[in-house]
Amino acid sequence: MSRTASISMWNRQPALLLALAALLFHLPVLISGGYGIFRDELYYIACANHLAFGYVDQPPFSIFVLAIWKGIFGDSLFSIRLLGTLVGVGSVYTGVRIAALLGGRWFAQLFTGFALIFAPQLMALRSTFSMNVFDLFLWNLVIRQFLILSRTGERRMWVQVGVLLGLTLLNKISGLWLGAGIFIGMLATPLRRDLRTRWPWLGAGIAILLFMPYVIWQMTHGWATLEFIRNAALYKNAPLGVFGFLKAQFLNMSPVLTPFWIVGMIVMLLKLEFRPVRAAAFIFPVVLLILLISGSAKPYYLAPAFTLPIAAGAIALEWWFSRNRSSRIMQTAVLAVVLISGVLLAPLAIPILPVDSFIKYQQKLGVAPADMERNRVGILHQFFADMQGWQDLANRVAEMYIQLPETDRDSVLIFAQNYGEAAAVDYFGEELGLPPASCGHNNYWLWGPKPENPSVFLVIGDDIGDLREIFEEVELGTVHTSRYAMPYEANLPVWVCREPRVGTAEIWNSVRHYE
Repeated sequence: MSRTASISMWNRQPALLLALAALLFHLPVLISGGYGIFRDELYYIACANHLAFGYVDQPPFSIFVLAIWKGIFGDSLFSIRLLGTLVGVGSVYTGVRIAALLGGRWFAQLFTGFALIFAPQLMALRSTFSMNVFDLFLWNLVIRQFLILSRTGERRMWVQVGVLLGLTLLNKISGLWLGAGIFIGMLATPLRRDLRTRWPWLGAGIAILLFMPYVIWQMTHGWATLEFIRNAALYKNAPLGVFGFLKAQFLNMSPVLTPFWIVGMIVMLLKLEFRPVRAAAFIFPVVLLILLISGSAKPYYLAPAFTLPIAAGAIALEWWFSRNRSSRIMQTAVLAVVLISGVLLAPLAIPILPVDSFIKYQQKLGVAPADMERNRVGILHQFFADMQGWQDLANRVAEMYIQLPETDRDSVLIFAQNYGEAAAVDYFGEELGLPPASCGHNNYWLWGPKPENPSVFLVIGDDIGDLREIFEEVELGTVHTSRYAMPYEANLPVWVCREPRVGTAEIWNSVRHYE
């Protein structure tokens, strides 16, 4: 092995070791399954069974990856969680590599890795499959290549940045915020000279070209995502305000880490040592400003932007230790504080304790369930509550389905109020002999009623008064209960409805809700 290759491997060792540590940290919950499958995971599996270039609530990248993965490894809870965790571990690896690229030595790299592993918000995102965990990884890839471009001045690298940014957009349209941060950083620094060349424009063109299948899907589906975003802002997402949003970052990214990412954001903008990569320093504040102005952003939307300020803050701390000749003991103590605080906060982010023990632990810490949406929360905060009761719901529906006369079973429509309920029936119902569920929520509405002309409806949830306006005959079949689920999922009646007063097409046109 050449000396250059040996040095390269040595430089990668902290990142590899920290990525392995992140995987081992999540392994117990990954194996146990925690509190069960998450509402959105059920929906993502349903989307992967209906591949398209777009969906009402997301671009297709993560769904295509999931479809390929489950085609090889299946769609068990362990399988899909493993995919999400591996992608999240990749974000830890790339984050530590970003710290090294900024000039961080062993302490800065270890601090960055510990911070990324033990920040509660990042723990939570790594613990399930979602487009959000892909966001952590893809943003880091874009930022890393942008840092290399800024430092080396190699303009051809705009092509790589463009490809990665296009994939980021194809995963989640919040990639536009990352693109805005890069563009503002260019304008504010000498990197704007690149705009006189073809390379950044070529990179932007590639990003747009990769994003175009999703844009075309939107055009052919009435710009469904714009309606989804508007309705979510008006009716779903809880307005936090500026103070509430910043407070959420303080809590979700760990109070211990807050001083470091704030310092990191400042030093990247002001210190001469960061001058070669100054353009990247604008990404975090630009994204933060966009989210604050929007007024309806959920706290975790900022999560993929944190790597840079955390790494820069770690380097600033490393400089301080170096100037003050601090001992390894003090540096180790700082890392220990990050680790210990992360372990103490871990039960709030990942389902590592039994539910009753978690509730007691949460009460001792004095932490109340947070409202990210306008729906009332129960004993558990929404992230954990949305892992409760889905198997039992499918079982209750199956009990009612089996009790129907055999002639009715051939033309029954199972109708759910939201994609979580519908996807639970689809995911667990295959083994229970249930037909596919139908729903008016997001992409389920586009998939249409199944069957198109049913004679019997099994309706999950809803009000008997509303149902009697639509059906001549409404009978309560059973009630699904779940102590720990969200309140609106805790006591769900399952109705048997016959003789609709209007046609299925008219019913379907009235149930659509994108939010």
